[in-house]
Amino acid sequence: MTVLRQGVQMQASETLPRYPIRVAARMTRLSPHVLRAWERRYDVVQPGRDAAGGRLYSEADIARLRQLRLATEAGHGISQAAALSVGELAALVGDDDVPRAAQGRPRAGAGVFVSSALDAVEAMDAPRLYATLMGAAVALPSHEFTDEVVVPLLHRVGDRWAQGRITPAHEHVLSAQVGRVLGWLAESLPVPRGAPDAVAVAPRGHRHEFGALLAAVAAAQEGWRVTYLGADLPAADIATAVQVRGARVVLLSAVLEDDADALHTEVREIRAAVAEGVTLFVGGPGAQAAAVPLRRAGAVPLRDLDELRTALNDLHPGGAEA
Repeated sequence: MTVLRQGVQMQASETLPRYPIRVAARMTRLSPHVLRAWERRYDVVQPGRDAAGGRLYSEADIARLRQLRLATEAGHGISQAAALSVGELAALVGDDDVPRAAQGRPRAGAGVFVSSALDAVEAMDAPRLYATLMGAAVALPSHEFTDEVVVPLLHRVGDRWAQGRITPAHEHVLSAQVGRVLGWLAESLPVPRGAPDAVAVAPRGHRHEFGALLAAVAAAQEGWRVTYLGADLPAADIATAVQVRGARVVLLSAVLEDDADALHTEVREIRAAVAEGVTLFVGGPGAQAAAVPLRRAGAVPLRDLDELRTALNDLHPGGAEA
């Protein structure tokens, strides 16, 4: 009877909700936004709640989430892995003691994902590129994915473009898959209660949307509700979106460096058409080339995503809910 009672107590302990989401994220090596997305989209676990409504994960939840991470790192889709039992997942990843093994198994670094993605771009292998980027988005914290995978990948592809080593067809393969994954990431990030609104867009004449997409994801990571408008949009249309959404911030991505006058004109028109309290942030190479006139037009030029995150936190401290 004592042994049976101890076994029941152990099972109860394993299913007792006790770990808040940030602790669970450290224990599983999955970012909080991935934990939320997997729970919402695939019902992988059903965490309890504390008195304030924050998620609480049990030992059993942690073990299953570790197994799912290992499965996705091995190349299995999360939608398929989520349908498997704990035993089936253990067999899938080839480990009879997954929780203990997962704690000591190093995670693939961002550089590995960048190299694999670059190989897929050069081979014009869109499915492999998508799988690599999704694997990185799932395995890495979202900040690390954007800053250490997507941004370096874009730079390295840009270098190859300048060297004549890739063609427009390569760039189209890259654009489609990066946009697809960044769009998924932006949608999977939770919108906290009372989140302020932002609009992300590339202005007229700027047809590359990566910068605006990255800015949208960065703002979502910091707890903002973001409306993404795409690329090459005139000032009047941007201003209309700001007014309709009641946005406090406009995130402008300016890739072109050789048309500072046109960028200055667009920003000045946006500034004149929106409320005085709306902040205009401008990032990308074009922002650095036109930093002085942009400030005169009432905008804030930014150098990188970290600077954007800091500025957004200054405007709205807090971040995402538990």
